[in-house]
Amino acid sequence: MWTQRFRVDGLNYEFQVRPGNRVVILLTGGANPAWRPPYDPFARWGDDSAAITADTIGVTRYPLTVVRTALRHLHAWLGSQRPKSFEYSWQSADRTSLYRRVAQQLAERFGYQWVEYAATIYFYRVPLQPAECSSVGEATS
Repeated sequence: MWTQRFRVDGLNYEFQVRPGNRVVILLTGGANPAWRPPYDPFARWGDDSAAITADTIGVTRYPLTVVRTALRHLHAWLGSQRPKSFEYSWQSADRTSLYRRVAQQLAERFGYQWVEYAATIYFYRVPLQPAECSSVGEATS
């Protein structure tokens, strides 16, 4: 599992890539005495940490900072590991267009194809065909 920790506005987060290359963002602790979120993300049944998605990220005053930081970690992971596939999902239909836009940008930047199914976006690489590989490594005159 690949984990990166970060802090935004007094709250502690973890960006994780779990087995099967499932990408998640977790809120792991912290507090900001100047901000009272509309709900307590830790008031859950037996969870040590609360899973955060862009649709439930309202516990912070700076949701875009959290998302941008998580995307920087995702870019670093993709750049260093170059996985054949990975996925992320969401819980609400409210931000589906945002997830699709991010998916398209990731696919273009890192050379992936993607497909959406049941509120999850799956990224994958299509292997080069032999005809496409024939010019790789050939000297030009």
